[in-house]
Amino acid sequence: MTATPQTRFEAEGFVLRPWEPRDAASMSEAVVDSYEHLCPWLDWASRDQDEAASAAVIDRFTAEWRAQTDFVLGIVSSDDRSALGGTGFHLRNMPLGDQAEIGMWIRADRAGTGLGTAALRAMLEWAFTGWGWRRIIWRCDLHNDGSRRVAEKCGMRLEGQFREDSRGRDGELRDTLLFASLAREHRLRDPSPDRAR
Repeated sequence: MTATPQTRFEAEGFVLRPWEPRDAASMSEAVVDSYEHLCPWLDWASRDQDEAASAAVIDRFTAEWRAQTDFVLGIVSSDDRSALGGTGFHLRNMPLGDQAEIGMWIRADRAGTGLGTAALRAMLEWAFTGWGWRRIIWRCDLHNDGSRRVAEKCGMRLEGQFREDSRGRDGELRDTLLFASLAREHRLRDPSPDRAR
């Protein structure tokens, strides 16, 4: 990983960047409006996440970024105003080194439009050419077909299935799929190194 992580990547139709205090209202709207879409897969999803709660979340993300323990990013519209979802390079209790996990959520009204695939492609390009990660992983619930398809479309390799390694909100045991990409395997489809700043 590079010593100084880059903080912005511009893609067609969206920008990847750290959440900022001014995003609190837009984040709240995206999460609340997407609750039914997100809740089967993400424990943190809430139908009651108001602006104050989002501001507190953003403060935590900012502190974690400064401490280099987690790098949470917003997927924001090109005009830099509307939250389209969230992503990030997550260490998941691993030491800061040469691998990270990409997590992602897309607001409900943009699900199925190709935004998730475009965002993961952008994150992989940025991961290997801008941040210098060697290995990127992606986990998803066995039954989260959308998340699985996004990983497959982006050329990530299925490395394994972890049986009954988590529980859903309903208490049911669930399997998790793990996909990964390596920097040496990655082939850029549309390299645009000048987009990262």
